Amino acid sequence: MPVPALSETIRFDIPAQPLPEAVQAFGAASGLSVLAQSSVLRGHRSAGLHGAYTPRQAIGMLLSGTNLMARFPGGDAVAIYRPAQPAAPGRPAGPRPAPGPYGVDGIDTPQAAIYVGQVQRRVIDALCRNTAARPGAYRMALRFHIAPSGAIAAPRRAGSTGDAARDAVILDILDGLPLDPPPPSLPQPITLLLRPDGAGVPDDCASAIAGGR
Repeated sequence: MPVPALSETIRFDIPAQPLPEAVQAFGAASGLSVLAQSSVLRGHRSAGLHGAYTPRQAIGMLLSGTNLMARFPGGDAVAIYRPAQPAAPGRPAGPRPAPGPYGVDGIDTPQAAIYVGQVQRRVIDALCRNTAARPGAYRMALRFHIAPSGAIAAPRRAGSTGDAARDAVILDILDGLPLDPPPPSLPQPITLLLRPDGAGVPDDCASAIAGGR
């Protein structure tokens, strides 16, 4: 099943809770991957969200009062970032990058958006090649850094798939997974949410296999 279009309404039932957990619930309900630095989300709380909204409306309401913003770098992901702070009174503002549609915590280039999409597809492809780690039957949030060489470093999980052995296999697959070198200013760590198939969430492995033909 395809990910719902950003203009389609989705039923959300997300209680008030810390923002990291709220955006994970948003990702599970919307079928979108949530891209955000843990340091950006940490310390914020989100009001509850109940009702039918488009993903754009829903994430805006979840972020209300946090001073954080969201952009959609692609049709299947949302990036949450902290906007640049204005200069202090009496101090001239420094040069600021031109705004654009691809911002991820200050990055406003299509190259950054393309790179994040490539990372997501590469991780999914690697997991799909191992029957013990194949996505589709579990939900897990993964956080990791990408070294200047392009290898994934220090992968960590937020929560569990419910199977300790599978958790270990997933982290082992990600550790050192080769990627293209990242853009120098890419915000890290990267957070990637793996979701169960169904309820508007596509079969990631079927998509990966089709894309590799």
